[in-house]
Amino acid sequence: MIISHKHKFVFLCLPRTGTTAIREELCELYGGEKILYKHAPYDVFLRQASEEEKKYKVIVSVRNPLDRTVSLYFKYMSNHDGIQKDQIKSVGNKNIIQKGGIALANKILKKRASSVAGGKMTFPEFIKEFYSMPYSDWHSMYYDRYDYIIRFEHLSDDFTKALKTVGITPIRELPVINVTKKDKKSFVDQYTKEIIPIAQRAFYTSMKLYGYPFPESWPKYLPSAMDKIKYHGIHSLRKIYWKYIR
Repeated sequence: MIISHKHKFVFLCLPRTGTTAIREELCELYGGEKILYKHAPYDVFLRQASEEEKKYKVIVSVRNPLDRTVSLYFKYMSNHDGIQKDQIKSVGNKNIIQKGGIALANKILKKRASSVAGGKMTFPEFIKEFYSMPYSDWHSMYYDRYDYIIRFEHLSDDFTKALKTVGITPIRELPVINVTKKDKKSFVDQYTKEIIPIAQRAFYTSMKLYGYPFPESWPKYLPSAMDKIKYHGIHSLRKIYWKYIR
């Protein structure tokens, strides 16, 4: 996470949305400071922020969840940046229940990463195995609170606009760094016909929240009443974890 007291904003680094480049740029050229840890969510920031800091503008980046999931798969496959080690950070004083919850989450994520490493599992197998439940991420808890959204698909242009939003004159275009190794296919090509219905059920709500449409070539999809119940049930449990355990 990056904070600027001079310009009164914080930048939240959701994984796999181009944030490595943004973090380095903010610190190198625009007086940003690294706090907490790289992918600390807004809730973790609020726990230690002063009343003044809680009023700072919030800039975040997002990426099409379908594309972000493909990126995750390839990071697991190549063990990009040691991703198979503990993926969930623990900050502050944690009680035994919180420590146990974080340890369990890391155990599950390690198992998932090792299942894919070295090409042990194809992308369709990855989706069928790990995305049978509705998808959501911690951005969704505070999405209405965010002041500016940088989209991965328009990273450089949106980064420039974000700087201007907080009163900063951009010095240069955003460099490209920390690129994930993957093949040359479009992320859409990774979704075979058999897993498209699974992906639609899993990602529908997050796609809608972030303003991303499904590919035009995919069948039309509307969630069933049971799909909506599953999403809200699973998401409520995740919010408890994000807010009170992580």
